[in-house]
Amino acid sequence: MSLGALFTTDFLTEGLPLSPIWDGPGAPDATALATTFRAILAGAGSLADLNEAQTEERVVRPMLRALGWDGLFEVQSNIETRGRANVADYAYFPDAQGRARADAARAADAKLAHAIAIGDAKAWKVDFEDANTGSRPGETAVAQTLRYLERAKIQSNRAVRWAILSNGRVWRLYFADAKSLLDGYFEADLAEILALPGAQPRLAPHTGEDDSARRARQFKTFALAFRPQAFRPDPDLDNRSFHEFALAEGARWEAKVRTDLSRVVFAEVFPGLIRGLAAADPQEPTALTPAYLNALREAALTVLYRLLFALYAEDRDLLPSHDRDYDAYSLSKVRDAIAARRDAAGEPSDRRTEWWDHCAGLFRTIDEGDDSIGVPPYNGGLFARDRSPLAQRTRLSDRVFSPLLDKLSRTEKDGRLVRINFRDLSVRELGAIYEGLLEFEPVAQAGAPGGIEVRPNPFSRKSSGSYYTPDE
Repeated sequence: MSLGALFTTDFLTEGLPLSPIWDGPGAPDATALATTFRAILAGAGSLADLNEAQTEERVVRPMLRALGWDGLFEVQSNIETRGRANVADYAYFPDAQGRARADAARAADAKLAHAIAIGDAKAWKVDFEDANTGSRPGETAVAQTLRYLERAKIQSNRAVRWAILSNGRVWRLYFADAKSLLDGYFEADLAEILALPGAQPRLAPHTGEDDSARRARQFKTFALAFRPQAFRPDPDLDNRSFHEFALAEGARWEAKVRTDLSRVVFAEVFPGLIRGLAAADPQEPTALTPAYLNALREAALTVLYRLLFALYAEDRDLLPSHDRDYDAYSLSKVRDAIAARRDAAGEPSDRRTEWWDHCAGLFRTIDEGDDSIGVPPYNGGLFARDRSPLAQRTRLSDRVFSPLLDKLSRTEKDGRLVRINFRDLSVRELGAIYEGLLEFEPVAQAGAPGGIEVRPNPFSRKSSGSYYTPDE
């Protein structure tokens, strides 16, 4: 289950616990709140059998009150208005004064002008992405919530820009101004975080935490993000709301990830792939002709962006990275094995091609799909076997390939190597790196490593007419 991409993962795992709000005087007592939540769930009966109304009454509303929303939300079925099919279940207010002003207003639109968020609730067992979980035929709960949010934003003259979607088990926070509404949300899976019986455990994350510490951190993050104080200006955050603070800090962390990745790609990984492919190519010509050098460049770009796609897709759960059936085939398995070998100062084999072959197998799976491990075919052309004959026929040794993938996978932070979190990169960032790479070309150069120098040539991109189109 995806955690969404509204707030960057590195900020949530590393930056937020160091922020003034984490242990400040207004911080939530996460331990006591978790105990309350467990009591709510224990008293709700058979959770999987609860219908929507029962889930709201026994789980969602008690949790809202425990978070501090008591008296600050309105069940909108109490509001008489036309077009009820377009009205969310809940309206949330910043404080008692806002709720009082909304109560005094007569029209539904006037009430929303005093709100800060809207929300919808579903039955415990509902999957938000399943069809027919919304209020219209074929509509998902996500699509329904986003429809409500867009309407509320307009009706409230942009006072309402947030939506809370919950089935008691999974809580999602949507932001109307996110770059991508489809993944512009923050999610907390309370069944997994609270280790409820039958909850599907995630594979261990790469944070160095044990499961207990990870769950405690995630629950406290949930409390910070979903309590009413998160929507209000906070003096400890320069009078920004928690959400505004998290968005701004997340962007700063994302920029650092992009800068670190761009530097290592341009300076080390791309040139290393070009030279490694040339040295291992069984059909390398005696003379490095312009045509062969261009084929090398295309092969290196193909391999690099296959790796980047897989790293990005696994970190964003576009590939089933938390599925144990898929784990044996994943790129994470290779990057962890390489990191462990390099950290132990082990010398990889110069004859074996185990890690390259593992990646080649994963690339075939992504291209063709494999139902047994939950991978559909991604037949967009990047992974097609005939895309680069040179890359198809060449195999890099573990000694050559491992440092390149490790540099693509980890970066130095505070004197130690940590994993690059590709979840925190947008497609736009990857596109910008690709556009920059198009300005580099290999040329034959005596005395250069492998007889090949990789140098910038801005005319190469112009001659190809290749430009990345920004999100806007």
